[in-house]
Amino acid sequence: KGENVISHVLGKFKAEEEITLSKVLEHTKKALLELIENDDLSAISSKYSLKA
Repeated sequence: KGENVISHVLGKFKAEEEITLSKVLEHTKKALLELIENDDLSAISSKYSLKA
C-alpha cells in the first residue's frame, strides 16, 4: 500500500537529469519536509511506504 519512497524520489527526476547522490538527497529532503509540514501521520503512511 502506498507509493514507495524511493520510487517517489526517483520519479522527481527529469528524463535527461543526471541522478547523483546530492540530487537524490535534495529531493528526499524536500519530500520529508513536505511530510513533516503536512503533520498527518495517517495520510503520510497511506501515501508513502518504506518497503521496496
